[in-house]
Amino acid sequence: MKLTVFGRDPQQADVVLSSTFVSGYHAELIQLDNGDMYLVDKSSNGTLLNGSKLVPGKETPVRRGDNVMFADVPLNWNQIEDLRLPANVKVVKTIGAHYTNDIKLQGAAVSRFHAALRQTNDGKWYICDYSKNGTTVNGRRIEKNNYVPLNAGDAIACAGVAVENPVKKKGAGKIIGISLAVLAVCAAIVLVVVIKPWPWSADKVYKEYNPSVLFMACGYHFEVECGALDISQIDDPNSIGQKLYSSFVIVDEDGEKYIQRYTGDNEMFGHATGFFIGKEGNIVTNLHVARPWLAETMSTSTGIKTIISVAEEHYRNKLSVLIELGYDNLIQYLPQLKVKGVLDYCIVIPNGNYCDLSNAYRCSEVIVSDNEEVDLAIMRLQQTYLPVGATYVPLKKITEKTKVALRAAQEAGVTIVLASGRPTTGIVPIAKEIGLDEYGGYILSFNGAVVTNFKTGEIVFETVLPHDKIQELYDASQNYGVSIVSYKDGWIVTENVDDKYVEIEARIINMPVVKVDSFVDALTHPVTKCLMLGDGDYLEKVEVEVNNLFGDVLNIYRSEPFFLEIMPQNVDKAYSLERLLAHLNLSRDEMVACGDGFNDLSMVRYAGLGVAMGNAQQVVKEVADFVTASNDEDGLVLVVERFFR
Repeated sequence: MKLTVFGRDPQQADVVLSSTFVSGYHAELIQLDNGDMYLVDKSSNGTLLNGSKLVPGKETPVRRGDNVMFADVPLNWNQIEDLRLPANVKVVKTIGAHYTNDIKLQGAAVSRFHAALRQTNDGKWYICDYSKNGTTVNGRRIEKNNYVPLNAGDAIACAGVAVENPVKKKGAGKIIGISLAVLAVCAAIVLVVVIKPWPWSADKVYKEYNPSVLFMACGYHFEVECGALDISQIDDPNSIGQKLYSSFVIVDEDGEKYIQRYTGDNEMFGHATGFFIGKEGNIVTNLHVARPWLAETMSTSTGIKTIISVAEEHYRNKLSVLIELGYDNLIQYLPQLKVKGVLDYCIVIPNGNYCDLSNAYRCSEVIVSDNEEVDLAIMRLQQTYLPVGATYVPLKKITEKTKVALRAAQEAGVTIVLASGRPTTGIVPIAKEIGLDEYGGYILSFNGAVVTNFKTGEIVFETVLPHDKIQELYDASQNYGVSIVSYKDGWIVTENVDDKYVEIEARIINMPVVKVDSFVDALTHPVTKCLMLGDGDYLEKVEVEVNNLFGDVLNIYRSEPFFLEIMPQNVDKAYSLERLLAHLNLSRDEMVACGDGFNDLSMVRYAGLGVAMGNAQQVVKEVADFVTASNDEDGLVLVVERFFR
């Protein structure tokens, strides 16, 4: 663990930067023993990370090799020690006053990053001091920056504050092991994860993310495979005479970019658009861009596919003729003959600029579908970071890394609760993805109106709308000319199936829509939520009117400009979680809640450890105990690694 200060003042800075634009205490680089690094801007003129200005005071993840600018001075990574862990270390626990530590200590003399514990593969434990005020083992101050072995019974203190010794006395391990195993089952810490919809229209996506759009130009050729046979002995590929457009590549010499004709054999060319989906330069485009010979959707693709088909027929005929002429040894190669397409290059020009070479980049194929019915492909920039001025569209999906981390937490006895405004059935696919059906987690749906044991189906807590209000709510929707929906047996129930906002709701929660002749007559079951839908500007006025009518008995608010939520009174995530904790015989101190929206505020405040995602509303960050990385940066993984090891 190491804290490196950058700045102009030699009295404060570990790395002195000679520039009048650099502050005396400009920025901090935090290097943790687990390999994680965070950059914190403390300056007046700012710090840039890969072209983006850091939020002052926010700890932003950084990787070795990233482009960092302190005002006008670049970071020289050669000046920064590489603190990679030895291969024989299997456990690291950091100690200090800072919230990122595994073991957090309170005390005026405790440093932010005070010390660290390590366990090697042979099971032995060591401690290292990094602090100003020291760490003691059995009352003796240990040498700074030097790992000291620990024995059972050693008394550890950081600046006088006691720290639990991880080395257990012989003979006690079996008993404690059993006790811990019981606790892991019966008194597991609860991790609450918020599941958010993405109810954005195409217009809103374009308005917010048009800098993510890019122009792509690709060059291709075909290759002939025929087992061990040298196909050039049969025919020259150029004799086929099939070429599509002239191709080009980008050549970069001495910082100058220009177009050069591609002169390879059998060249083919296509162009298309795509958009960025990650800060690492990941791009979504079409199959007919990455592998046009597999696609049928575009004229260019069809042309390239035809060329490859003609080429294969050409070689097959040539080989057959040779066999007929008496070259019987060639028969074995006929089934092995195959002509395949190859992507030579892909040029990417961000921000929708057509052939503006000043900002052009190469990219390569990462993932494509072999199914021509799935016209999608993932590409990646070779530079592995976004160009200046570009942004990306968040995918809003659970990454494989997050799935693995959440499953590992459950294996260790952590109970996971998925909290969402969606109906219960709309959360089921996500719950299955992370294993709630295997480990026995909970679903908090309708913003807390229903809490369900996912494994058993038991409803732990439920509150519903007064049934006599359903007719009144329907009458109000008709009076104001907006659609109204509710939910029944895994379906969205409505009279207006063609409403575009109903279609958006169906897409968000992944539930089918059923048309009913009478909305009120269809809702004979207990109803947890109704939703009025309409144009945002108009629905804002409707919200006021509906609150005037029902605000004293119902909870009415807009979750999105075009969604007016109508819920029972006193529906609140914190209140529902309190009921769940009582059901599990747990306290709020045993709960970690992760959220990012306004409706997560009460939950984040209530939890023993409230966590705000990096993309959270500012007010959520202000009440949180810990701010993790964003949803798109696997922020939940960081939470699991920090607090559930």
